[in-house]
Amino acid sequence: MKRINCTILFIGILLISTSVKAQMSDRANKYFESFAYQEAIELYEILWQKDSLNESVAKRLAISYRMINNAEQSEQWYARVVNMPSVEIDDFLHYAKVLQSNKKYDKAQIWMNKYMKSDPEAILNFIDPVYIQDLMNDSIRYKVQVIKANSEASDFGVSFYKNQLVFSSARERRMLIKRNFKWNNQNYLRLYEAKVEPDGELSEILQFSDKLATNYHDGPVCFNEEGDEMFLTRNHVSNSKRVKRNQEGIVSIKLYFCKKEGHKWSEPELLPFNMEGYSTGHPSLSSDAKSLYFISDRPGGFGGTDLYVCHRDENGWGKAENLGSQVNTSENEMFPFITGTQNLYFASKGHPGLGGLDLFSIDLNQKDTKPVNLGYPINTSKDDFGLILKNGKGYFASNRLKGESFDDIYKFSIESKLIRGQVFQTNTNEVLGNSLVTLNDENGHPIETVTTKENGKFKFFVRGGQDYQIRSVKEGFIDGEALIAASYLKDKTEYSTLVYQATDNALVLEGLVVVKEGQSPIEGLTISVYDEQTKERFELTSDWEGKFSCKLKRETLYKLKYLKAGFMSKYDLINTYKLLRNRIQIRKEFYRL
Repeated sequence: MKRINCTILFIGILLISTSVKAQMSDRANKYFESFAYQEAIELYEILWQKDSLNESVAKRLAISYRMINNAEQSEQWYARVVNMPSVEIDDFLHYAKVLQSNKKYDKAQIWMNKYMKSDPEAILNFIDPVYIQDLMNDSIRYKVQVIKANSEASDFGVSFYKNQLVFSSARERRMLIKRNFKWNNQNYLRLYEAKVEPDGELSEILQFSDKLATNYHDGPVCFNEEGDEMFLTRNHVSNSKRVKRNQEGIVSIKLYFCKKEGHKWSEPELLPFNMEGYSTGHPSLSSDAKSLYFISDRPGGFGGTDLYVCHRDENGWGKAENLGSQVNTSENEMFPFITGTQNLYFASKGHPGLGGLDLFSIDLNQKDTKPVNLGYPINTSKDDFGLILKNGKGYFASNRLKGESFDDIYKFSIESKLIRGQVFQTNTNEVLGNSLVTLNDENGHPIETVTTKENGKFKFFVRGGQDYQIRSVKEGFIDGEALIAASYLKDKTEYSTLVYQATDNALVLEGLVVVKEGQSPIEGLTISVYDEQTKERFELTSDWEGKFSCKLKRETLYKLKYLKAGFMSKYDLINTYKLLRNRIQIRKEFYRL
């Protein structure tokens, strides 16, 4: 009887345990599906301890840690996932990305190559250790410092506002009811304004506007130059002050417009180019206030969030225009910033970089140009984004220090600008290597000279503020030149140029005549040059240095005769058939009579 009771008790405990486990699994899945990743992780970790063969739990832990930007933990879980029978191709991609974020570039390259075998078009995801090292090499260009006013929570989304800054922050604040964003368990974002000190530090930080604050995310924002128009990103809230979710349960962001009326801002109005069910945000206004750049995940893009522009005229706002495949990728492009010279800065996970979100720039004035990675120390293996720039100084955000979703604001200055270039042959458009390339200032004075390698590439660091000239010289080619105006470098961290050199068919004879004894130059010696083809003859005379020169024709045989009273005469033959070089140099010694 006791044995039966024990068996019943054991079965009962087992059923209760199974029921508790099922309830915990259901709760974890609900957290996961509602994007409350922090809560989901806590429950999935317990479930994994109870069942370390559950592939679904491992996969969801890998995803959850990735979604809160915990690359270290995400790597550990993806290392399990990629070796499970249920592994999917995209798991290779995500594993490679978190390895890259953890600076394990060689291992990341292996897993990225596995992913690319299944998707050959995913060339942008290629991890090139040589390119990564190149991004690390030019760190002297920038001076980067984390600002002292950062909080323990996230601070990012900086915008110029008159002579102040406005930014978004999840920092602690006094409130009767504390409400957290379930995705990362931080406070919802609020807008703050700050005074800019002479050294770029921020002080006197205050909440930007109580009237504009909602119970959800507010920011980032941007302003016109006068500071009386504001474009505001916020969670889409209904008239009942509740967030509106799309069919997938995601709370989208929308762009709103406010006008300053006296000392107060008007009630935010939805901009007409928002799209129902999709996100639109991260605004940046052109200096003439006629073009607004922003992000959106609306249909018709290239994947993830894309960058768009909308133009304004006297009739209002036009249609949203996608910036195209030069800028957008299948991954996320975010946080645009447009300068007065139409140089666009943005963050991307799709273009090749150091890992996470990297910052890029592209000159919208130029066609067929590619985004330029700003390199280290602006970019790191973590998320770097939200750059703004004015007069060579600016701000951006990064989670390089605290990791996960804890972003800090950094100040930076451009210490020098990088001029990159490459030399090509005009006739064939092929790369021309081993040229002597000189950087001259606007007065034509040489600053620096380098010799290119076989790839024809060169680079110079400059301060900017003046025009520069680049001259490329190589034997057998006409000198190549490129002019870089000061305006080309404004609002840029680097500029790329191409230099072309055409084949030089000219052939020059350069000669030197000296006395055998003592090697002193012979002045006034006559050199008679006879063309065997045309039967033409011309004469040269050596100068006080004993030098003479002239142009010769190719595919020709010349006879030379050297004459001067008091010296023995000499004869010479010069054959220019199939001669590749551009110069013939001869040296003759003469005995006195």
